[in-house]
Amino acid sequence: MLSLSFLNPTYLAALGLGALPILIHLIRRRRVRIIPWAAWDFLNRSHRVHRKRLRIEQLLLLLLRIIIICLVVLAFCRPVFRMRGMAMTAPDARVHALIVLDNSYSMGYRVGNGTTFDRARQAARSLFQQVLKEGDTVQVVLASARPEALIREPTYNLQQAASAVASAPLGDRATDYGATAAFCLRLLQQVRNPVREVYWFTDSQRSGFEPRRRSDDSVWAALAHAARITWVDVGEAGRSNISVENPVLSRDLVLRSVPVRISATVHNYAPTARPGSLVHLEIDGRRVASARIDIPAHGSAPVHFVYMFDTAGMHTGHISLDQHDALPRDDGTWFAVNVRPRISVLLVDGYPNPDPARDEAFYLATALTPTGPSMGASAGITLAIHAGPGLGRTNLTGYDVVIVAGLETLSAGDARLLATFARQGGGLLLFPGRNGSQGSGTAALQSLGVLPARVGPRRTVPADAGVSLDAASMTGSALEAFRDTSQIDIGSGHFTGYNELAPASAPDVRVDARLSDGHPALVERRIGSGRVMVTAFSAGTYQSDLPYKPAYVPLVHQVTSYLAAGRSEPRLLQVDDPIVAHFGVAEAGAGFVVTKPNGSLLHVRGELGVQGVTVPFPGTRSAGIYWVGTTAHPHSQAFAVNLPQGEGDPAVVADTAIKRLLGSSGQIVHGGQSLAAAVHQARSGSEVWRGLAIAALPLLFLEGLLARRMGRRG
Repeated sequence: MLSLSFLNPTYLAALGLGALPILIHLIRRRRVRIIPWAAWDFLNRSHRVHRKRLRIEQLLLLLLRIIIICLVVLAFCRPVFRMRGMAMTAPDARVHALIVLDNSYSMGYRVGNGTTFDRARQAARSLFQQVLKEGDTVQVVLASARPEALIREPTYNLQQAASAVASAPLGDRATDYGATAAFCLRLLQQVRNPVREVYWFTDSQRSGFEPRRRSDDSVWAALAHAARITWVDVGEAGRSNISVENPVLSRDLVLRSVPVRISATVHNYAPTARPGSLVHLEIDGRRVASARIDIPAHGSAPVHFVYMFDTAGMHTGHISLDQHDALPRDDGTWFAVNVRPRISVLLVDGYPNPDPARDEAFYLATALTPTGPSMGASAGITLAIHAGPGLGRTNLTGYDVVIVAGLETLSAGDARLLATFARQGGGLLLFPGRNGSQGSGTAALQSLGVLPARVGPRRTVPADAGVSLDAASMTGSALEAFRDTSQIDIGSGHFTGYNELAPASAPDVRVDARLSDGHPALVERRIGSGRVMVTAFSAGTYQSDLPYKPAYVPLVHQVTSYLAAGRSEPRLLQVDDPIVAHFGVAEAGAGFVVTKPNGSLLHVRGELGVQGVTVPFPGTRSAGIYWVGTTAHPHSQAFAVNLPQGEGDPAVVADTAIKRLLGSSGQIVHGGQSLAAAVHQARSGSEVWRGLAIAALPLLFLEGLLARRMGRRG
């Protein structure tokens, strides 16, 4: 809504001069003495005929004279139109300007010879050249999911502020307008100057307003009350983009000479489909595979590669598009993997039986090492079998996973030993036997908080109504691959009996799979650095035919690899996720360095603990490959840091939605508009005195013509 005010309101009293033409008109209508003469009748008839036209002409002339006087008086009053709620700013007022530069990675969208971020910096520079003046103060903020102040304290040095804007870096973070608004509000609350303005330079990306927090509306309202907000949209209309996101390895633990599927998702944020798009896979800087995929309009498509690492150790990879688009930053995604030569598994056979068909552990051993335990290393798994109930004096040091066939055969001492093993990063896979709900070991594991679920009594179902694993219920990285039944039908095996599992009510407990009747089949729990998983079904053929099905071997391998990865650090991260690298106690006296994606080195400190040296690094501001190591061997461990998901969507939010947030005093300026003119209008409003004076001139000329035509003036 517009409001009207006057810079010289005292002249409004002169509007009374508009009554002069009326007064003169009434005086001229004074009575006169009528003298009859011979031709009077002819003149009287002529007067009656033309009287109506003469009266209209007189009234029109009267109205013109009134309008001319009012226009001249109003011009002297200098009326100003402005938005309702927008405070006026005197020309000599000292202004505090908070400049907000959106430096999220979507601002790297290429436009002509530059980027959207270049546009934003150029528009901000015009603010210093045409709007701000000596005596004004400035703060500068970089807007993203983690906003930060380039200039936190208000400065009178406009040249320094202009240099900070010109050298501001483009980041790899996502957009979060709500978080930035809250950050700006905290800064403005420390500013004493009541005349405050916020200049927000951005591409108006829709994802920056998602997800909406409950506090966002109140934050925007407080910010609009604290300062006048000018939203400067420098984005390019009709933008499109293709991004590569979410690298996923089919195994949490990758073994040498064992194939692993490497996948990513390619998103098409454009109204046209991209058939036959070429995608490349690079390992350690060398292109090893390519694939073509069809990406639908405004949709996504997965891309899959199968690769087998022939050497153990640290490896890095990159999945990228063959052709770059206007936003090349998200045309690829990184991953890092520590390839192990093998994993070491201890299989506890709670019910050994000379008949392999009746030995539960026999099926597990065969699935883990198809060529036999003695040749297990060839399959990437070194298997040791402990026959007999309980662990006895078995030393668990050196094992990655302990699998127990016959949970109820464990003793209370075994439970304490396994709890320590899990908390130190080991993996536990627990299968109930014929009496899974009984035994001191089961109760001890329950009391120690190790069991993910309470193991209930055995439930038997008729053979013709047997249940199976529900592929649609598979969750987590361990079992997600089995959701696609076109390659492996995880539901092919049937159970005529299973133990009822009651998952513990704890945040670290998760049901990874369910049976076809809805009961939990596999429940997982994080214990310290390790993982524990308990099943509702037996390991062998007791009330189950799953070991006879093709899905059994990949299921056992997948779960075992997942549990063995408990000691492994997460290596697929996003920007601002912390890196935590672990080294042995022997490295306690060494210096540690982090190599950033741009090749720069940063010296960091390690923290000595019971399990070795931990090297934390929270500064993952840029996407790419980070290396952590000692000064002697800087490339010891690799971590892949990727761009935030969803930021590649270039869709923008409507101006009406933005205007609601800016309040009645805010305004939106697009790239083609003059920022200086918009700011001047916001500060002073729109003066119309020139228009009024110009409008009075033709009316004055028209009045003269009409008066001459009627044969009278004044």
